Amino acid sequence: MITIMRTFVTLAAVTLLIGVAPAAAGARIEKELELGSGGRFVLDTDNGALVITGTDRTGARIVITSRAEDIEDLYDIEFWSRPGEVEVKV
Repeated sequence: MITIMRTFVTLAAVTLLIGVAPAAAGARIEKELELGSGGRFVLDTDNGALVITGTDRTGARIVITSRAEDIEDLYDIEFWSRPGEVEVKV
């Protein structure tokens, strides 16, 4: 499990790459979740790579890309948004 604390810039975009760069993706899942400044992003996964980009806006935008077109059949993907925290489990 990876836990990332944001203390000065709100998490604005998260890209989880499962085995491939975004340009070669066959599937794309996007989710917008509420997350305030200073909130936490928690990722629980054994697959892929993670790219985090911060901005001065609130919220978390999660983008999952995969070469496989049936990513939702291959993985259980869950999103949670709680006060002060966003969690993604793949």
